Amino acid sequence: MRNIFFKIQVLTLIILSFLIISCNRTDDEVPNFPEGSTESVNVWVQDSMKRYYYWADYMPPKPNYHLPVKDFFKSLLLPQDRFSFIVNTSDTSTYPRSVRNMYGFDYAVLQLGNGEIATVIKLVLKNSPALNAGLERGMIIKKIDGQNITASNAEQLTSSIAEKTMIELTVGNWQNGSVVNEKNITVYYGYTFEQPLISKIFDKNGKKTGYLYIYDFPDGMSQALNQKFAEFKSAGVQVQIPVILTTQFQFKVTM
Repeated sequence: MRNIFFKIQVLTLIILSFLIISCNRTDDEVPNFPEGSTESVNVWVQDSMKRYYYWADYMPPKPNYHLPVKDFFKSLLLPQDRFSFIVNTSDTSTYPRSVRNMYGFDYAVLQLGNGEIATVIKLVLKNSPALNAGLERGMIIKKIDGQNITASNAEQLTSSIAEKTMIELTVGNWQNGSVVNEKNITVYYGYTFEQPLISKIFDKNGKKTGYLYIYDFPDGMSQALNQKFAEFKSAGVQVQIPVILTTQFQFKVTM
């Protein structure tokens, strides 16, 4: 049995999740390949892309079905497409190299009013190397491997994290316009994909507002989300504000 997940990021704020159960086709122009073969998987990839891909109209009409699945997928993409990728959920090596995938945290580089920058940790995944090392959402990264982060080197320093297997971070907490309680933390490489759901209820002028932070929407999160919204409802929340920073839809085939 083979499970393949597609994650295609699209330019919209709608999140969709699709489960495709079979690989049946009615298109006579495509040869019938043995079930379970690389070619049959590629046919399924093509069918799924035709249905869900934003730029489906620009896909090549006669692709090479004999390519490895990942190469076949790339051959269908619009050349300008920087957003789409394919992964095999049972093989971590197929995931894109990123700080989030490799260390279990993500960050944002913010421009401050005085012209300086602040690199803020915006997410720490469950059971991740980052969490085990002591990183927390809201911390400020001051240094990476001993180098101060500045406006001129922030992009280069932060992008270099994904190319390493160990990083030394100097972090602290933001307080009254400056970083306090600085400490050094070592984070080692290790894949993790367990996303925490961060929520809070604000009560102002007798009206309760529910805040829910969602980084993205992986498979299997529906139950956890339903539980969070049930908690909001039981607490008397009148307004619910989901914050979604990464928008993507994903669908799976089982063969």
